[in-house]
Amino acid sequence: MLILARMESKNLIAGIWEVTIQTPLGERTGILELRSSRGKLSGDLSSQAGSIDLDDLSHQDGKLSWTIAVEDPVKLNIKAEAIIKGDRLSGTVHLGAFGERGFSGERKIT
Repeated sequence: MLILARMESKNLIAGIWEVTIQTPLGERTGILELRSSRGKLSGDLSSQAGSIDLDDLSHQDGKLSWTIAVEDPVKLNIKAEAIIKGDRLSGTVHLGAFGERGFSGERKIT
């Protein structure tokens, strides 16, 4: 039963999310796409700057987290943590020396 509950949880967060991230360079928007296949979660984040795969993607105890490594405009390892409630998510991105910033999103209905 526990395995089925975890698989269902991952399926519930799968989808396309429109996200807004507060950065030192101002507000940035993007598309967070989360996929679930055979109980394994994967995803990517895309914006005008391009698309990047999410690393270390995890969903446990109602919390979603991932990391990404960006090169432009500055080389930076970013860790994101969020809580999903229904069709909304909110959380924090850790931007190394630039501190922590908030982000939020809403599931895009297609």
